[in-house]
Amino acid sequence: MAEQKRSWFFQNLANFVTVLGIITSLWFLILGISYPDMLWLVLVLGIVTGLSDFVDGKLARYLNIRTAFGVTMDRLRDKIFVCSAFALLFWQYWPEDQNFIITTFTETLVILMILLEALILVTMIYGLWKKIDVSAGQNGKIKMFGEFFAIAFWLISITIDKYCSTTSINYIIYLVDAILLGSVYFAIKGLIIYCQKYTETQQNIKK
Repeated sequence: MAEQKRSWFFQNLANFVTVLGIITSLWFLILGISYPDMLWLVLVLGIVTGLSDFVDGKLARYLNIRTAFGVTMDRLRDKIFVCSAFALLFWQYWPEDQNFIITTFTETLVILMILLEALILVTMIYGLWKKIDVSAGQNGKIKMFGEFFAIAFWLISITIDKYCSTTSINYIIYLVDAILLGSVYFAIKGLIIYCQKYTETQQNIKK
């Protein structure tokens, strides 16, 4: 019995980390909306959520416990965190004295990124329904890597600005926008590949 429990625990270890990431991403959003002044804790939760994405994948590969459920939950956690993080960072923490052009450009990128993530989520659900592999491809991994870095740079800069009375966000935001622009490109490229994969699957079914 003890061996069965131990086996079940290790079989779901990566899923536990993924669920933890979902919890911290929701806590991240709620805290940022309800207690925006607790920016240091928002930063900690953001880092923990980002690390959960790295750790669960490593565990799944190292322990050879990768499952369709785990892949789905992993991608769901990513969508929740990325969409909530960008929305929160722009509409809650954006500096009021920022340049109009950079504000409009950043807002456009944020909205576009959230819409693309929502569309990717729809294609993922459709893929699950059609029993198609929904694991992230190379474009999706690059996109997520870029998004996490953009969020990290943005969070760290506004946290430093709050507690050190600096204005680093005025400079860091150019780097964030550059990363976001690249993420948008890889998101669109990934969507095109998904559509091609679904089309090929449907053609194979008809044959």
